[in-house]
Amino acid sequence: MRKAFIVSLLFCTIFGASHLQAQWAKAYSGLQEENPTAVLLIEEGKLLVAGFSILKTAPTFYTLELEHQSWFMQLSEDGNAAERHMLDSEKIGADSKSSIQEWVRSLRPTEDGGYILAGNLETGWSEGGLINYTKWAFLLKLSSEFQIEWQRFFGNDDPTTAEKALAVEPTDDGGYIAVGSTSSFGMGDRDVWVMKLDSAGQVIWQKAYGGEGREEAHLVRQTPDGGFMVVGYATSFQPETDPQDAEMAEEPGLPEASRIWVLRLNPEGALIWQQVCGRDHDLASSMVLTPEGAVWIGGSTEGEPEEGQESHRNIFLFKLSEEGDIAFQRTFVNESDAWLTHLIQRGENKFLAVGTRELEGDKDLLLIQFSDTGHIDWMQIFGAGEVDGEISQETGAVVAVTEKDEIMVVGNTSRLGPQEDDLLVLRLTPDGRIPNCDLMRPLERYPFKDLGTLPIATLVEFTASEVGIAEIEFKVNPSSTGMVRDVCQAKKNLLRR
Repeated sequence: MRKAFIVSLLFCTIFGASHLQAQWAKAYSGLQEENPTAVLLIEEGKLLVAGFSILKTAPTFYTLELEHQSWFMQLSEDGNAAERHMLDSEKIGADSKSSIQEWVRSLRPTEDGGYILAGNLETGWSEGGLINYTKWAFLLKLSSEFQIEWQRFFGNDDPTTAEKALAVEPTDDGGYIAVGSTSSFGMGDRDVWVMKLDSAGQVIWQKAYGGEGREEAHLVRQTPDGGFMVVGYATSFQPETDPQDAEMAEEPGLPEASRIWVLRLNPEGALIWQQVCGRDHDLASSMVLTPEGAVWIGGSTEGEPEEGQESHRNIFLFKLSEEGDIAFQRTFVNESDAWLTHLIQRGENKFLAVGTRELEGDKDLLLIQFSDTGHIDWMQIFGAGEVDGEISQETGAVVAVTEKDEIMVVGNTSRLGPQEDDLLVLRLTPDGRIPNCDLMRPLERYPFKDLGTLPIATLVEFTASEVGIAEIEFKVNPSSTGMVRDVCQAKKNLLRR
């Protein structure tokens, strides 16, 4: 079986105020609901953002009501010049119209100045009078000019199985390490899937790790000794502290009890150690591997409510030593819901995180700087409140720091852009501000609670196996244009507080 992607170019036009300043907030229209998943700083102060859009369409025999289409976009330093590239998929060899939905999950720079993308897609097509649905993983290598150099497509034709590539990283030998999940091979319902590839995208080795339940990996980093740190979640254990959740997990339709799973692998993928952290239903969204080998993990946890109070999602921050020992497990509590989506190291002893704060149905983009002890230095939020009689929702996705120590934040805004649910990009001062823009404002630091050393659950079983491979090819086509709006300059016309 062969498939094709069509990569098309979208050039954005500009409207709004012409006044330029070093810091800014801009919204970019695209397809429909924009979901950024990765950000890179490239040459001459430019920014490269990747993600996917959710298109609301009328369901057909081949498609769902919601379709997903992936893209990556290059922005100039002032945010005004934007060039968008779309990934359009097309089934080759089908005897009728096909439907393919793509999710770009990871975008990383390569040593030759190009880029490597990882993601997953779902297909539905007619072939020989039958309707087929399959779920595949893909890797795509691009040149510095966004020309396709090679592509790999992983999975099989069994509609009951699914492969996902959720993160990819270049390795010191010029190759790549990719992680995700597979249900084609392994022990349980779904297993962590790790692939080591050479510089041409050929698989050197691939393994599945897990037990009898469901496991998935969505973060990976190479360690100084050439091995790998992998982070995801695991359900293949019996929770020692929440027996009621374990019973609920056996009932159909209820969520399984899952915890954060950290795997330390050697260069050949053999397990050195594993650690299961946190409490049931914790979610790890980002990882930092420090030069000393320590592992920082940020995400969210379900808070334990006081009597008569509702529970909230709370921010958590974990730190593990190079040997897997827990340095601290910390949660930050507030009357609102809050979660982290991306965590990076800033300099030698600071960490910067972006996420979302939700209070009484109003979402604000949240930016936090942590000290090297895991305490909050400062917090900022970006949000509009009410716009034209409706609450505007601003969410944070990814963050980066420029050579000038400015902070770049990428997220989504529901009401501040040219259309609804547009891409939101902020260029901030080193302390997270935009001068003369009251949409960005400080937030009182959340109190924290140390969880101590929680009981560690051990997985039932471990195994390694292989996943099938299929080939695909790609084509390039041009596309239409979009718009940019300077949010801070236009706010007086947009906001009705």
